[in-house]
Amino acid sequence: MLADFLKMTASDLTRIHLRPITSGFSIAEEADGRCRFYDQGCRIYPVRPLQCRTYPFWFNLMRASRQWEKAMKECPGIGNGTLYPRERILDIVSKTMDYLEFT
Repeated sequence: MLADFLKMTASDLTRIHLRPITSGFSIAEEADGRCRFYDQGCRIYPVRPLQCRTYPFWFNLMRASRQWEKAMKECPGIGNGTLYPRERILDIVSKTMDYLEFT
């Protein structure tokens, strides 16, 4: 779906934009940590993968305030969207832990 949206083959998408993780692939970040598909808005929003749909509620960001504060400085959207109740955030984190690998 993402390859079709970007009008490229799956092998080109994998080679150019993804990196391997334990459970499959993740979108590779730019050298400075930025998302390669974010430029004044998400360029792949209609087909964004799980890692994007659940950001910033990733286990590694939620377990330490230092990590969360760093993410807030890097992402202009954190703190500007829907305010989620604690229970919903914990549900998102628990559902994604099996699928995503974050260090």
